[in-house]
This record gives sequence, structure tokens and C-alpha cells, in this order.
Amino acid sequence: MKIYKDLQDVSSTVIAECFNEAFADYPIRMEMNAQTIDGLFQKDNVDRSLSFGAFEDNDMIGFIFNSHAEYDGKNAVFDVGTAVVPSYRNQHVFSGLFAYAVKKIRERSIDRYYLEVLCENKDAIRIYKKKGFKITRKMAVYAADKNCRDIDRTFKMIGLDHSDILYKCPKINVRPSFEHSDSVLMQNPDLYQTIYDDTRGFNYCVFDKNKGHIVRMGYDDQDIMIGILTTLVSKYPGMIVKNIGVEYHQLIGILEMIGFSKIAEQYEMCKEIISS
Repeated sequence: MKIYKDLQDVSSTVIAECFNEAFADYPIRMEMNAQTIDGLFQKDNVDRSLSFGAFEDNDMIGFIFNSHAEYDGKNAVFDVGTAVVPSYRNQHVFSGLFAYAVKKIRERSIDRYYLEVLCENKDAIRIYKKKGFKITRKMAVYAADKNCRDIDRTFKMIGLDHSDILYKCPKINVRPSFEHSDSVLMQNPDLYQTIYDDTRGFNYCVFDKNKGHIVRMGYDDQDIMIGILTTLVSKYPGMIVKNIGVEYHQLIGILEMIGFSKIAEQYEMCKEIISS
């Protein structure tokens, strides 16, 4: 008999074992252990009380990891990751788990449920639409050219935990996705650094200290933003800029001009949760 429950009392080791089995047949091998699961949960602000697992005979066979934060002024959750182990697919495990998740989310007076899905994944989009999700945004992911040169330019740096960068309002200020929203980033501000210039307006990028991936950006001066981006690329070849709304034509032009390539497009989808 299949049962569903939250992950508060499920060990990270059990979760990692389920994760590895669920993704064992994927083209790109993803191996997790208890430590990397804990790191993922910390970075993405995963709430174990709002994340859920499917079990049969005490074996974990599927999961939904949800982050919980304020987004667009609403109390919201975001699907960080969902999977079912291969031997249990097409047995209604996901449907049962998702229905359980929505029930528990509704009991917590959550307003909205968000997720992201690749634009090319037509089957997943169709399934999510049947479950009440609607497309709200289209976003793109860009990766930098790994062959880059060092440049002789210096910008100011400050830790996100020691600044009010997120409250600045330059002329072009990219609207963040859920996973890069204020509420999520400020759960772990020590993971991020800000590079900025305030000589002509305000121009900045917030990036992951480890890999350099940009999570927030905005600018008043196009030339200064080009300098900031090229500086980051010289330090972090192959860095990624994730979830830039496709409506930011000028910024996308800047990225492509300095050697970034689009590697994916995805939709943000949202389901309104009506409290019972």
C-alpha cells in the first residue's frame, strides 16, 4: 500500500537514495548523498514540512521538494524537484503524491504553487495544465563562453549579507524568479556576493560565490553592465545566468554580444491554491 507523508522525519540518507534511484536512467548521472541533499535543501530553502514523499513497504519511491517563501507579495511554494523511481512510474504515484501535497499546502493557507518546466517538455506542460497550473512567464537560461580573457577593470564587491543591494531600483532591474527572490536569497545571504558600480547610476550583479552563477542583476548604464559581466566571466568561465525574462531584449543582446549562448527556455507555471 502506498502512503504519503512530509519529509520532516525522513533522513537525508533515505532521501538521497530515492533521488539517485529516481534519476538513475537520466542521460546525465546525478549522484547525491546526505550531505549534498542537506546542501540542496539549504541553498533552495526547501521546507521539509511542505515537501513530501511517496512510500511503499517503507521504501521511498517518489518525492516533491518544495521551497516556501513570499513571492510577488503572496505566500507561495515552489517545486524545487519532483521525481518517481523508474519501477513505479505510470502507476499513479505522482498523481497521488501531488494531490496529497496540494491538500497539505492548502491546510497551511498557501496562496500559490509555482514550478518551472522546459518549454520543449510538452508532456509535462500538458500534465501540469490538467492539474490547474497556468503559464505565467517565459524565461531563458544563458551560459558564458568558457574561453575568455582577463580584463583590466576593477569593480566594488560586497557580500549580500552586508548590503541593501536587493532594495536598489536601477532603470533595468530584472524581475527575479521564485528561486532568486528576496525571501529565498536572504535565507542564506552568505552564499552570495555582489559586484557593483555606482559611478553612473547603479549597476550590479548578485552571484553565487562558488560557481559565479548570476542570480540577480540590474543596471542604469549599459557600458558599465558590460564591464561587470565581462569581469565575472573572466573569473568564472562557463558561468550561467538563469531565468532572464525573454522580454529583456537589451540585456539579452548584451549577453549575446559578450559571448553568452542560450542553453534553455522554460516556463514559470502557477496554480492558485484556494483555502478550504
